[in-house]
Amino acid sequence: MGEAIKEIFELEGIVVASTAVEKDTIKVEGCLERERVGCPRCGCNHTIFKGKKKRNFHIPPVGSRRGQLEVLLRRNQCTECKYAWWPQLALAHGKQRMSKSFITHVIDLLKMGTVNDVAKHLRVGWDLVKDIHKNYLQDLYKEIDISDLEYVSIDEFAIRKGHSYMTVVSDCKSGRIVHAIEGRKAEDIQPFLKQLKKKARIFEELR
Repeated sequence: MGEAIKEIFELEGIVVASTAVEKDTIKVEGCLERERVGCPRCGCNHTIFKGKKKRNFHIPPVGSRRGQLEVLLRRNQCTECKYAWWPQLALAHGKQRMSKSFITHVIDLLKMGTVNDVAKHLRVGWDLVKDIHKNYLQDLYKEIDISDLEYVSIDEFAIRKGHSYMTVVSDCKSGRIVHAIEGRKAEDIQPFLKQLKKKARIFEELR
């Protein structure tokens, strides 16, 4: 059963200990497959455990029930150089409290609805969904081909309730987004405008 749950929720590197249904949530508990790893500082393979904690993550829902993962983590300490560290989880990015599979699920839902719609459907915060969308746009348009770009439009929208914005640059001819950056001040978009100016100079030299 544990392996099936692991595959369904794409819990890479996790040993599933238990699964339970609590009200409207499916809760999965587990630990790391490999708790002891070599020291990232000196390479020594001799480590001891120094403390432990539990981390909770959003995982994809099942039907109308939300998914929650609770992972027990043990802090490693090298017996040689005494360096201590918390293990990294393959299923998540850095300190994010959501699995990669949950992020993928949110992005798929955003193709069919608004940020507000998705947040209500998943019963999570508006800011959480918006941050996922923001990071997705920044990664998607980080290195996009602008060699055939002639006319652009610049727009902005709120990414958090309050005064936090994202600026989006679109190709006027095709409508495709060619750049996205958090902020709406001139200095925020200046690096991209410099790329356009450089492209314009090259174009003039080729004519």
